[in-house]
Amino acid sequence: MSDLKTWDYLRREAKDRLEAGGFVDGDQEAQWLVEEVSGMDSAELIASAKTFASVRATEQLDTLLARRLIGEPLQYVLGSWSFRGIDLMVDRRVLIPRPETETLVGLALIEAQRMGLQPEEVVVDLGTGSGAIAIGLAAQLFEVAIWATDVDSRALEVARANVAARGRMSAGIQIVQGSWFDALPHELSGRVRLVVSNPPYIAEDEIPELPPGVIDYEPFSAIVSGPTGSEHIETILLAAQDWLTDDGVVLIELDPRRAKKTHTYALSVGFAGAVIENDLTGQPRFLIARR
Repeated sequence: MSDLKTWDYLRREAKDRLEAGGFVDGDQEAQWLVEEVSGMDSAELIASAKTFASVRATEQLDTLLARRLIGEPLQYVLGSWSFRGIDLMVDRRVLIPRPETETLVGLALIEAQRMGLQPEEVVVDLGTGSGAIAIGLAAQLFEVAIWATDVDSRALEVARANVAARGRMSAGIQIVQGSWFDALPHELSGRVRLVVSNPPYIAEDEIPELPPGVIDYEPFSAIVSGPTGSEHIETILLAAQDWLTDDGVVLIELDPRRAKKTHTYALSVGFAGAVIENDLTGQPRFLIARR
């Protein structure tokens, strides 16, 4: 018994190690890590603060701390992350869900309401990754047909697991593999009312600007578009003309440095109107292009 440590001791020890490693949110991260290995929530941990943790749990915590201390993103260390209040499985096969993409889904839901989206109408999440966008939409758009595509089979393994975990809430999501619209069955051509996408939008010469945790751990193909950073976005906007209904809409997350360029491009390929919306920090982050 003398070798065992209480949950409170483990949490404080983890906090100290993280803060010594330069993690400014060490206290909060320690809490989440201890919750992960204990299987308890914060209230249960408070009640069990003086209870001894098992040797196995202590070893698991050491393993997670070691991964975090070398710079692995917390979300991958924990194996899950919240997206619009929904816990999603995440690992190195997929991008980490971020607040910007939560805002993108919020804008898409506002657009769906403006359009009067009806049951059985078609919504497409291009480049679904973890399935976050599709699942976030399905949580609010009941009985709408949502198609989620990705070219990466490993990412789709994660997406399928997340969709399955949501049960009936995500029953309307169809997951298909392929590059952007090419993944969709041909009969959907001209029937898609809403497209939502967070495609790769970093240019190759911008890679050194990315944080180490992104460069070293997140999937390169989901981050970097090509020499200009606009390749995939332009592909989507051009191809959308063949898939959208006459009043269809595309919402895309983008790099603020290319917002004006993307706005101009959307109008040049046939969209009747386009607007740029800001993210939570005031940066021009999202394109809404309407036919």
